[in-house]
Amino acid sequence: MFGLAVTVVPATGSITAVYNPADTGNLNPSDYRLDYDGATSTYSLTRLNDNKLITLTGFPGISANVEGMTITEGVPSPKPGVSSSFLIRPAF
Repeated sequence: MFGLAVTVVPATGSITAVYNPADTGNLNPSDYRLDYDGATSTYSLTRLNDNKLITLTGFPGISANVEGMTITEGVPSPKPGVSSSFLIRPAF
């Protein structure tokens, strides 16, 4: 597994994104934005090249396997700020 570039704005909380180099066929040439809504404690993932909203079933309770990546909330981790965003850059 190899890590992907993850930038946090503002810098609170912890998210990791990794991919398996043996399974790169599902990776897209796009960056992603993972947004945290502190009011509802939910995340939403947007593929930025076409603004497609991607469902994260069970996340953050379990890791999300989407489009060739595995996204995990850090454990233990402080919750992100109320309107935090994470930029995930597999195309970087």
